[in-house]
Amino acid sequence: MNSRLISFNYQNSTVAERETARDFLSKQAGVLLATCNRVELYQAPLSRSSIRHLFRVAAGLESQVLGETEILGQVRAAAAKARGTLLEPIFKKAIAVGVRVRKETGISRGNVSVASVAVAIAARLLKGQDKKVVLIGCGKVSQAVLKNLIKRGFSCVFVANKTFAKALELAKNIGGLAVRFDCLAKEIRNADLVISSTAAPHLVLKKRRIGKRAKPLVIMDLAVPRDVEPEIGCLPRVSLFNIDDLKEEIGLNLLRRRIEAIQAEKIVEEEVGKFCQQSKLALVPVG
Repeated sequence: MNSRLISFNYQNSTVAERETARDFLSKQAGVLLATCNRVELYQAPLSRSSIRHLFRVAAGLESQVLGETEILGQVRAAAAKARGTLLEPIFKKAIAVGVRVRKETGISRGNVSVASVAVAIAARLLKGQDKKVVLIGCGKVSQAVLKNLIKRGFSCVFVANKTFAKALELAKNIGGLAVRFDCLAKEIRNADLVISSTAAPHLVLKKRRIGKRAKPLVIMDLAVPRDVEPEIGCLPRVSLFNIDDLKEEIGLNLLRRRIEAIQAEKIVEEEVGKFCQQSKLALVPVG
C-alpha cells in the first residue's frame, strides 16, 4: 500500500475482507473505486506508483481476467466522483490510457470465460440469431451465459430449472419463457442450442430425451459434474461440448492476451512518464 492509495483486491484479500473494507473506506475522504474484485481509495496527492497502479487498473492489467472491459466503465464511474478535485485529471488520464491500450493492443480480444466461449462457439456453428435456445439452470454461470446470448442477438430463450420460480424470474429478466422440468424434453426436440449448467449430482439430460433430429443441435454442458449423458454426442446431427472441450480455446485466448499485455505495459509506462512530467500536482516522491 502507498500513503495515498489503499487497495484491497482479489490478490491480497478475501471477499469478506473487501466487504468490510468497502463499508469503512466509503466513509473516508477521497475517490472510491469499488468492484467485485477490488476496493480502492485514492487520496490526493498521489505518488507516481499510485498513478501507475490506477493506469494499470484502467488498462485491465490488474484484473483477475486479464484485459476485461468492465473495469473501464467502473473507473469512469469513480471518475465522476473525482470531478472538481485534484484527482480529476488523473482519473481522466486513466480512462484515456485504458481506451488507448484497448485500441492499440488485443488485450481485450478473444473470449476467456466459459460462458462467453460456449456462446461464441455455438454462434459460429449455428450461423444465425433466430435460433431457439434452451438454458438449463439458473446459477451464476447460466446468468453469464444469458448476458452473452443477449450480446450476440439470441432472443428466443427458454429457461428451465428444478425450482420453477427461479426459471420464471430469470426468464422474465430477458423476455424469455420459463420451462418446467417435466416439459424439458418437448422443448429440446425443436431447439437449436441447449446450454446446461446446474449443480445436480446426477445427469440432467439423458439420451432418451433427445430423440431423432431433423435439424442440427448444439449442446454445451458447462456443469461439473456433467449434466449431459456423454453418449448424446454420438447421436446424428448433435454436437456436444463439455468444459474440457472449451479449455483449449480459453487457453489460447489467454495466451494471446498475455502476449498483448507486453505492449500494454509499455503504453502504461509511457503514459505515466508523460503525465507526471506534465502534471503540476505535487507528487509524493515514492516509486
